[in-house]
Amino acid sequence: VGNVPYGMMEPQLIDVFKTVGTVIGFRLVTDRDTGESKGYGFCEFADHETALCAVHRIDGQEVGRRQLRVSLADSDPFLEGKTTVRGELIEGSETPTRRDLGAGLAGLPPGVPVPSGTTATDMINETLATVGSMRVIEVLSHMKAFVITHPKQAHALLRACPQLSYALVQALRPNNLVSRDILQVCHALLISSPLR
Repeated sequence: VGNVPYGMMEPQLIDVFKTVGTVIGFRLVTDRDTGESKGYGFCEFADHETALCAVHRIDGQEVGRRQLRVSLADSDPFLEGKTTVRGELIEGSETPTRRDLGAGLAGLPPGVPVPSGTTATDMINETLATVGSMRVIEVLSHMKAFVITHPKQAHALLRACPQLSYALVQALRPNNLVSRDILQVCHALLISSPLR
C-alpha cells in the first residue's frame, strides 16, 4: 500500500481495508531512527482472492486527501510476522496442562529428555542453529496464523509449553522480525517460567 497519508495510523488503514474482507494484519513501514511513517505499508489478508479484490476496489481510492496505491506484494518470507496483530494477554496465574489445551492439542508429543549436563535452552538453541532459516520462517508463519485463528488455544499451548515460547522468541532474534525492546520483554517473561 503506497501513498499513505503520513498522519494515518495502522488502525485507520485496517478500517479502510476491512471493507473488502478480514484483515489479518497491517504493518506500516516507519523510519528506524525517527519512528515516522515512510508513507507505505503492507496489508495481509487470509487469502489471495481477498487481496486481489482489495487491489481492484481500493487502488486509487482517496484517503486523507491522497490516492492510495494498492498492488500485490511479491512473496517475501521476511515480511511474515511483521503485522500489528497481537494476541491479548489473558490474566491468570495457573499454568494449563496438556489436557486443558483441548482435543486438538492434547495429543502433543511429550518431547525428548534433556541429556545430563545440557539445558533445555541449549537443546533449543542447537536445534534452531541446525534448521535452515527458510524452515524457521515457515514455522513462525504457521505459528502466527495459529495465534490469529485460535488465540485461546495458542495462549494455552504457550503457557503449557514454555520451551516452545522460548524457541519462538529465539527464532525471531536473527530474523529481525520484532524490535529488540519486545524481545527483551519476552526474554524476561520466559526467564520467570521454568523450561521443561
